Amino acid sequence: MVPIQTRTIALIGLRWYGPRRTSMEVLCGYCSSITLDPEELGATHMINTSDSSVDLVADVLKATDGVGVRIALDTTGVQSLARLSFDFVRCHGRILQNGLAKPEDTWDVPMAELMNSGKQIIGAVQGDAVPQDYIPKMIQWFREGKFPINKMVKFYAVQDFQHALEDMRSGRTVKPVLIFPQDQAHVVHTVQGAML
Repeated sequence: MVPIQTRTIALIGLRWYGPRRTSMEVLCGYCSSITLDPEELGATHMINTSDSSVDLVADVLKATDGVGVRIALDTTGVQSLARLSFDFVRCHGRILQNGLAKPEDTWDVPMAELMNSGKQIIGAVQGDAVPQDYIPKMIQWFREGKFPINKMVKFYAVQDFQHALEDMRSGRTVKPVLIFPQDQAHVVHTVQGAML
């Protein structure tokens, strides 16, 4: 078991986190999280990666007393950010690649450095979750107040798709869901039932 004080995670591109530390890092028992995103997300540290003057590796290492994080989770798929995570993950740490912007992007990591550091780069599609197992857990976490899905999802009429995109880009919502007129009553009823 890893001592709690050494459990650190860098979350790259996770605007879905919401205003409080109530999601993944709490559920997994992490005491320190570094969010690499321009929004205020309730992590213990925040680094704005859109600021070109930021030295991302140095800032993450500073936040972890020079050790680096145990896990980096990249959801952006931005090759430059993902590649930098290799440099701020501690030895024997893990990098979970859950985003992809360009299929031709590569990691470009020297094999000797990968081997000697013991770091792992792991591809994860849809979080590598098994829906039959994970969805009931998410519902349970929601009911326990640990997973604020109601703060992450916002519904829009299909004709308001432009507004939905603007809200997603600005961080006002994480997952805009478009509803077609014939489905509106069914979707609202189903969502309300799941929240109970």
